[in-house]
Amino acid sequence: METAILIDGNSLLYSHFYATTSPAYRKSKDASSLLTDPFGRPINGVFGMTRFLNNLFASYQPEYVLVAWDVKRSTLKRSEVFEDYKATRKKTDTNIVEQIEIMKDLLTKWNVNQLTVEGHEADDIIGTYARKLETETDANIKIISRDKDLIQLITERVSVWQNLPNLEKTYKQAGLTIGEQQVPRGYFEHNSETWKHFYPGLTDPKQIIDLKALEGDRSDNIPGVRGVGEATALNLVSEFTSYEKLMEFAQEKSKKKFDDYCKEKELFNRSPYNALHKYRKDGEMSYRLATIQTELEKLKNKNASTISFDPNNEKKLEVFEELKFNL
Repeated sequence: METAILIDGNSLLYSHFYATTSPAYRKSKDASSLLTDPFGRPINGVFGMTRFLNNLFASYQPEYVLVAWDVKRSTLKRSEVFEDYKATRKKTDTNIVEQIEIMKDLLTKWNVNQLTVEGHEADDIIGTYARKLETETDANIKIISRDKDLIQLITERVSVWQNLPNLEKTYKQAGLTIGEQQVPRGYFEHNSETWKHFYPGLTDPKQIIDLKALEGDRSDNIPGVRGVGEATALNLVSEFTSYEKLMEFAQEKSKKKFDDYCKEKELFNRSPYNALHKYRKDGEMSYRLATIQTELEKLKNKNASTISFDPNNEKKLEVFEELKFNL
């Protein structure tokens, strides 16, 4: 069976950048401590990501590859839905911004497919191509990103590889030990079986969206329904199966009937009934913000074959020599 690898470029580069910086750098932002190329440019993240990809392609021999990149937050369609979407995030380190452009140039010369889509995040590009690959090929599709939102895309053929802290704890929670999965070193695979261990009671990965509608997402500044926490959100989605069905039930019932039903099921300690009504619009907006697009209009005329992997290894070696990468 064929293999397709879809990569969140920003996530992977950031991971390798911060994995090779010291606490002193993170405090001072003094670039003198970073690995540099012969031109004096910082390339610690580029080197780490390049080494990872070189080993990845050699080990898995994928037939399809795509590196998806984010665009500026201010240009996102989601920012039109909610002006403060991701507004709490710190400004990207200038040393990372410079390395993104170096990495893109390297991938172009290597002939590794990469893509940005105006107005959309890397997640949406990945979601769209994951569905194209499922429809048009028989490939097993591996998504590489630390973003847990991508778990909503999981199917029998789509899985998410994540490089996580506390890796042993993650494997243990899934009932596994490190080494049991066929993944890159340091990674864990969320697939159609393992994801359930982290969201007990849920039956469909798409219910991640319903969770976000209720509990929000601090990292993306998605508000959710104020006052509904992680545990309550999980219980409510497990019971009602979706945010929409929960809201229908809350609108049909009086507060007493709603609370009596939920208390009997032990779904919460404090009633969310008033919050569900008061912050309904926030919940609906949060649902939209958390939903990864799988049919981007700007990619409708593209098919899976557009990301067939045909690397230029001769050019790759030239770039490695130019940057003094001993890989």
